[in-house]
Amino acid sequence: MKQKIDELIKESMKAKDAVRTKVLRAIKTEFMKVETAKDAKELDEIAVLRKMVKDRVASAQVYLNAGRKDLCSEEAKEAYIISEFIPQGPTDNDIRVALTEIALEGTELIQKNMGAIMKAMKAKLPEADMKLVGEIAKSLWK
Repeated sequence: MKQKIDELIKESMKAKDAVRTKVLRAIKTEFMKVETAKDAKELDEIAVLRKMVKDRVASAQVYLNAGRKDLCSEEAKEAYIISEFIPQGPTDNDIRVALTEIALEGTELIQKNMGAIMKAMKAKLPEADMKLVGEIAKSLWK
């Protein structure tokens, strides 16, 4: 993915797209930070990108609450550009189907079993947003 980012930086510079160039450089910088960290085991590019989007969305919310719509808009644009590189995870329906399969395998969908449910979901759908999985699981509790 790093090579793709480098190519996209060149393209955005040629197109004089300053915002996209800035965001792509930020992505490249984050990848380099994670790679050079002393305790880094391996570069999980998707996790880095998700964190960057989460940070940008949080900043946009803060700017919006402070009445700075210009800065909020800029952060939202950056989050959108970064999210283009994140593969789409399973849909709500996919998560519901997986939870139903877990229930059929013998794990009852109750709060007491939440740890086992989440562990099974990570095995079935590792790319799923676990916060969303938790919300859907709670809605299916008996």
